[in-house]
Amino acid sequence: MRVNVLMLVTLCFCAMADDPPATLWSKNYTISDCLTWSSGLVLLDDGSFVISGPYLAISGDMDSYLMGLNSDGSESWNNSTGETAGHSEMVSELIQTANGGFLQAGFDLFYGDGNALFIWTDSAGDSLLYRTYSEATYVSAIAEKANGNIVASGRLESFGEWFGWLAEMDSAGDLIWSKYYGASGIETSLSDFVILSDNSIVACGYSGDFRYIVKTDSAGDTLWTQTYQESTGSYAAIETIPGGGFILAGRDYEGVPETCTAYLAQIDDLGVISWDGNYSDDADWAAYDVELCQDQGFIVCGTKSSGEDSDWGLVFRTSSQGSLLWESGYGTIDDSFSSCIALPSGEYCISGIARSLEPDAAWVIKLGIETGLQNPECNWNENNIMTVISSNPVENNLSISLEIPAYTHAQISLYDLSGRFISDLVNNMLTQGIHQFTVSTGTLSKGIYILRAVASGVSETETVVILN
Repeated sequence: MRVNVLMLVTLCFCAMADDPPATLWSKNYTISDCLTWSSGLVLLDDGSFVISGPYLAISGDMDSYLMGLNSDGSESWNNSTGETAGHSEMVSELIQTANGGFLQAGFDLFYGDGNALFIWTDSAGDSLLYRTYSEATYVSAIAEKANGNIVASGRLESFGEWFGWLAEMDSAGDLIWSKYYGASGIETSLSDFVILSDNSIVACGYSGDFRYIVKTDSAGDTLWTQTYQESTGSYAAIETIPGGGFILAGRDYEGVPETCTAYLAQIDDLGVISWDGNYSDDADWAAYDVELCQDQGFIVCGTKSSGEDSDWGLVFRTSSQGSLLWESGYGTIDDSFSSCIALPSGEYCISGIARSLEPDAAWVIKLGIETGLQNPECNWNENNIMTVISSNPVENNLSISLEIPAYTHAQISLYDLSGRFISDLVNNMLTQGIHQFTVSTGTLSKGIYILRAVASGVSETETVVILN
C-alpha cells in the first residue's frame, strides 16, 4: 500500500521595506583631476571617513592616496602615499591602525608581475613605512591584531600557478610567518579573512572553479578546509556573526548561457552551510562586500550588469536569514561598489569607482535610515502553521507543500524522537509561490519522527509516523 502525507507550511512575514532608503549624498573625487579609484573605506570615531585607492600620477605611474571626508562627504584633506617614480602602486585595502594612523595594502607592479605592498602612514596620511614582499603577488585583505601585528591575505602567482596566501608581520613590517594554500594545478586565491578570539583565522576565496574556505591556527597552519562544489563561484568577503558562525558574500555562475548571481551563505564554525541564497533580477549581480546591520541582517554591495561594459553600483539588504528586503542600482554604466559600512546611526556608506566619468573618479554615497522596515523575523501566524492535511502514518513517500509569500530561506529537517538529526528535506532559498517536494522514506526505519520547519528564525514542528 502506498500512502502519502501532504504537509502544508505557510510562511508568514511582517511588513518590510520594498524601497531602498533615501540617498543623502553621492559625491565623486579625483586627485589633481586625474583618474582616481576608491578601493578602501573606513569610518573614524568622529563620524568622518577616509578613502583610499590608486590614482594616475603626472609621471604616468599609478600612485596611491589617502583622502579625508567630512560626514557630509566634503573633502577635508588628501595625501599621496606612494613611492618614487617608476613604481605603480595598486592599493586595494585600507584599515585604521590602533595608533590612529592608517595601513594601505595591495601590490606594486615595479616588480614584474607584482609584489605584495604595504604602506603605513600617520593620521594625516604622511607615509611612515613602505614595504614590499616577494612572498606574495597581491594583497586582498588586512587586519590588525591586539598586539599590533598585521595579518594579510592574498595570493602568489608563480610560474603560471596561483596559491592562496596568509601572512603575519610585526609593526615594523618584518614577516613572522608566511603560508600558502591550495594545490599545484588548481588556481587558488584568498580574498578576505577574519581573526577569531583565539587568534585562529578563517579565510575565504576560491579554489579552481569553486568557493573555498580555510581555517588555520594562529601560525597559519591549516586546521580544516571546505570546498563547495555544488556550483561554480567565489567568495569575496567574510564577517563573523553574533552567536558564532560567519556570513560570506560572493558570486555564483549558473546555466547556459552563463549568468552571474550575487551569493550569500551563512556557515557554522566548521564551515557547514546553515543557509545560502542567490540574488539577481534580469541583470547579472556580483557581491563584493557584506556588513552586519543593527537588526542582525546584512547590507551587501557590488555590481549589477546587463551586458559587457554595462555595470552599475549595486546595494541590497537582507534579513538575518537571507530574505531580500530591498535592492537598488546606483550610478550609470561602468560604475561599481567595492566597500560598504553599516553606520551606528542606522545609515549606510558605500564606496567604489565611477568609470562613467572622464576621468574615472572615486565615488562615495551615503544612504539614510530605512523607513517602513520592521523586524522580518516575526512570529508564525497560528492559523498558518505546518499541518497534516491527509493520511498519517506514511509509507514510501512523504509529500510536502510550501507556500512562500516572499523570497526567503526555508528549511525542513527530519529528526527521530531522541532529537537526533536525520536529514534536511528542504534547505535553500525559495521564491514566492507554492513549492512541492516528494521525499522517499524507504531508507527510514519504522517509527515516529519529528518534522521541523524553519523560516526567518522561527520554527514549527509536526509528528509523522513511518510504516516502512
